[in-house]
Amino acid sequence: QLEHYRQINRQLALGLATPEEARRLAKEGKAIVWIDSGLHATEVAPVQLARFVQRCIASHPRADTVRVDWSGTQENVWVQADELLLEHVVNNLLSNACAWSIRNGKPARIRVSLACARSERMASISVADNGPGVAEADREQIFNAFFSTQEGGMGMGLAICRSIVEAHHGRIEVGSDPELGGARFTVWLPLVPAAPAEKGEAP
Repeated sequence: QLEHYRQINRQLALGLATPEEARRLAKEGKAIVWIDSGLHATEVAPVQLARFVQRCIASHPRADTVRVDWSGTQENVWVQADELLLEHVVNNLLSNACAWSIRNGKPARIRVSLACARSERMASISVADNGPGVAEADREQIFNAFFSTQEGGMGMGLAICRSIVEAHHGRIEVGSDPELGGARFTVWLPLVPAAPAEKGEAP
């Protein structure tokens, strides 16, 4: 799996990717380069989560074919993050939700929500679906490398997601969504003060 991702840079160098493919490959490539570097090479900056998550939803390859409901807090929520790496996490969770939500023989439905726990100084991004969910017995190991519940899966996607989230001093959890009935993955990230421009200050 790692060798597959390392081929990304070769594809980009040879000009074999379309602009859309190049953007996707660059994001995936950065995640692997980051892992190969020892999980240290993050380029963090203030990120306004509501705008960021909505942009991830709109740019996802299946955005036009799968119903994705958005529920965001009205609060001004900022985190310190490497946008490309965090986008890799959100896209992976959206892709998994799309893949599992179509397996119940009913219209696929996904809900992405953003919440803020000011008392804990944390923000959360949740991605839930109406698929079969994650069995209790699998929840402890689903973020482990090489563990997969999907046929033919390599078990690297969620392991990479966990590494990225933990490098941002956050955590990732899985549970059941009471409304949709499927899985709900939640990413928790530390809050930071609003960026100067958002507070009406000069840059």
